[in-house]
Amino acid sequence: MKIKNITKYKNKLLRLKLLKTKIYKKQDHSTNTLIEDIEYRLKKALHVIYKYHSNSRKILFIGIPLHVGRDIKNLLNNTKHAFIPESVWVNGIITNKSSCFKYLSNNPKATQSKGSKLLFKLRNKSDLIVLFNSVSDSTALNEGYVSRIPIISLNCDLDISEKKLAYKVPGNFKFTKKKVRDNFFFSILRATFKKADQLKPKSFN
Repeated sequence: MKIKNITKYKNKLLRLKLLKTKIYKKQDHSTNTLIEDIEYRLKKALHVIYKYHSNSRKILFIGIPLHVGRDIKNLLNNTKHAFIPESVWVNGIITNKSSCFKYLSNNPKATQSKGSKLLFKLRNKSDLIVLFNSVSDSTALNEGYVSRIPIISLNCDLDISEKKLAYKVPGNFKFTKKKVRDNFFFSILRATFKKADQLKPKSFN
């Protein structure tokens, strides 16, 4: 199969998944976002994620559910990126690292919690931030912007002018429950990482 035909097949498959999950529809039954627009912006965002991953840059994903399925958990454990649930986010973890980690280190209960263990992955600066919901993650959005870290946001409203976002992906993505909509994004994220890893130059000892 030629490369051109493979690309057309993948594009068609992505369009079918977008239709199946109804990500283009809004919850409030207001004006729906064009599926072509979501598809274009999602591809662009995934390309950016691909570039950062292939160049061994650290990506911070904010808003992942605290409890996820085995497939998603394996995805998280097999990368050096940080996946932080919205419920364990600590204000200042990006812009005021020293104070936040000092508090976490001196608090035995916090140190032993699952959320704190995830936060300790943020000791090193992130090169890209992916927000699953820019509305609920507004503090993280502001901190990333102040720190001059490029930000990708899912579920954002294109009608609202937000200059702090470098890349916007509209739609009705859902990450709160273990449904096909959750698995849809993580499945294409896994495929993006896998493709980048396969094309990385091999190191020789």
